[in-house]
Amino acid sequence: MAPADDVGQGVLLLVNEIRRFNRAQEDSFLPHVEDGAMVLVGATTKIPSFEFNGVLLPVAQVDARQLARRRSPLAE
Repeated sequence: MAPADDVGQGVLLLVNEIRRFNRAQEDSFLPHVEDGAMVLVGATTKIPSFEFNGVLLPVAQVDARQLARRRSPLAE
């Protein structure tokens, strides 16, 4: 994969439940993330720094967020 600057655009990849990836799957993304050819956005319902296999964690920026809970209209 060519770096994003060389081709004028990059790759944005969204992976849901990335914590389920094994080490080999994470390894396959690592060179592309490191050279800037890919921006990887991983979503998970667990705490990523505890559940992630760890190959990508050193080059990752973790942004942990909690979902806002909806109030039931019946609770009013």
